[in-house]
Amino acid sequence: MARKTSIDQLKTYFKTGSKPTEGQFVELIDSCYNAPKLSFDAKTQQLSISTTAGDSDSIADLKGIAPYSTRSWVHGHSLCLDEGSSIKAMMKKGWGTEVVGEIILREKSEKVGKDQVLILDGSTINTYHFAIPTPLMSGSVKIKNVLLDIELYSNASEEIVGDSKDKVSILSGAKVKEILVYNGKNTLADFSSLASNTDLRTLSVPDMPPVTRAVGLSIGVEYYFQVYSKILIRSEQVTELKGKMDDRYTRSRFYAVGCEFIVG
Repeated sequence: MARKTSIDQLKTYFKTGSKPTEGQFVELIDSCYNAPKLSFDAKTQQLSISTTAGDSDSIADLKGIAPYSTRSWVHGHSLCLDEGSSIKAMMKKGWGTEVVGEIILREKSEKVGKDQVLILDGSTINTYHFAIPTPLMSGSVKIKNVLLDIELYSNASEEIVGDSKDKVSILSGAKVKEILVYNGKNTLADFSSLASNTDLRTLSVPDMPPVTRAVGLSIGVEYYFQVYSKILIRSEQVTELKGKMDDRYTRSRFYAVGCEFIVG
C-alpha cells in the first residue's frame, strides 16, 4: 500500500513561497488516492474499510449483530383479482379498492334450530393478490408479521315479509376465510379457517421464516347472504328482501396491505 502522509504535513509543502518537490506531489496524490472508504454489502451484511486502490484494511461482519425491523406496505389500488373470482362490482377510489361480491342465491329447507329453518343461502369466495415490496432477498431477512388495513361489512337484521307481520332473519356480509403468504412458489405462512373474532390488523408469522424471493400475499374473502324463517314464504318474497338490502353489506374495502420484516 502506498505511504500515507498526514494532512498537516501535506499543508507545509504548499505554503506561500514554497517549491514542492516531485516526491511531495507524489505524497499528495497517494494520500488522496488512498483515502479510506466505508462500504456495506447488504447481501452479506459486511462492513469494509478500503482504499480506492482496492486494498482492504479490515472487514466487519455485522450479520446478526444489529438486526432491525422494517414495514413494507402497498396501497389498496394494487389489488389484483384472482382469475376464478366472481364479483358484482369493483371500484377504485382515492382511498383504495372496494369490492362487492356476487351472490348466487340457493333455495334450501334446512332446519337449524327448534323453530328456525334456513330457507335461502348464498355465498361466494373471492381471492385477492398483493405484491409486497421486499427489502432484501437473502437468508438474513425474515418475515415477522402480516399487516392488514381492510374493512369488512356484516349485518344481522329482521325484516317483515310482504304486507304481513311475519318476520325473517337475515345475515349478510363479508369475512376473511384464508390468508396465504408466498415466497416465490413456496408458502411461508398459511392462515386458514380464521375465526370470526380474529384481529386481522396484525398476524404473527410462525417461526419467522427466511425470505429468499419476492413476497406475495393472497387474501380469500367470503361474501354471504342467508335467510332464516319460522314460517314458509315464497322465494320471490325472499328475493325481494335481497334487493332491499341493496348489497350494502356483501362488500369489502382494501386500504393497504403489508408485511413486517426482520433484517440482520
